[in-house]
Amino acid sequence: INVCVMNLHVMHSSTRDYRPESGTYRMLVFLLLPLLAYGKDWNYDPTSPLGPANWKEKYPTCGGQNQSPIEIRAMDTLIDPNRTPLFLLNDRKRLTGATLTNIGDGVLMTIPTKHYLVFYDLGALPGQYRVHESIFKWPAEHIIDGEQKPLELQIMTWNTNMYVEYKDAVGKPNGRAIFSVLFTVYNHMESPRLYLDDGLKKLNTTLYSITNPGDEAQIDDDSNTYYELRNSMPAPDYFKDRYYRYNGSLSSPSCDEGILRIVFKENRFIADIQFEAFRRLKGSDGSPTLDGLSRPVQSLNEREVTR
Repeated sequence: INVCVMNLHVMHSSTRDYRPESGTYRMLVFLLLPLLAYGKDWNYDPTSPLGPANWKEKYPTCGGQNQSPIEIRAMDTLIDPNRTPLFLLNDRKRLTGATLTNIGDGVLMTIPTKHYLVFYDLGALPGQYRVHESIFKWPAEHIIDGEQKPLELQIMTWNTNMYVEYKDAVGKPNGRAIFSVLFTVYNHMESPRLYLDDGLKKLNTTLYSITNPGDEAQIDDDSNTYYELRNSMPAPDYFKDRYYRYNGSLSSPSCDEGILRIVFKENRFIADIQFEAFRRLKGSDGSPTLDGLSRPVQSLNEREVTR
């Protein structure tokens, strides 16, 4: 049993990299995730010997020089003269069949391979980056000018110009990029015009079905309301050339480095009552919510952040 548990923990830790579609795998994860997701060898408790400051003892890369997240200070960023506008292909495509999973320290959105969502520009990026999966974390892991937003969407992608499948890009040069969207929560009573984006409402409905770690539910899709990735993105005119870029890593073990990190400057708005749908989810350490299960910011070291 111990061997099985250990192997499954490794599989869960790499869910952010490659999530198998096997029904057997899903059943095992569903049964054992409450024991595994918070980890036998890592967690988010800053007072624990298994907390973020000690991840490097088990996962040496977590102590590397190019770790994420970071605090971005706008005044210290450099202008990239080669930057070109950034676009997202098929952002208005209904994500039919997409699923949400409570992974114990966030919400994983798995997107079927039939949906071809690609970030691309006119040459500054080392390739076109296809969306693999996404993770919602709260509070946000990246901090900008001292402000930490309540929610961050991290969109994992891989370079399709160089690698056929996501698994081929893992650990490879220019293989992966993570695009981060930060959310601002507003009072729906004070700002009724912003109230309840239809796409986010569809997401919220699904969140109520994944209260406990291991719970999984498909995002409902009907003729009236449906979810598109653009529902979680800044307005196109804002994200085209308004973003920060740096060389980073995964923000949880195994903390793989060599990952292009892009953080959009423009925030997405979410109503307070919509955000509560995230905050009510339970963590796999037995905590009543997933609040606070984010990695602290890491040292920038010798890296540059461009804008």
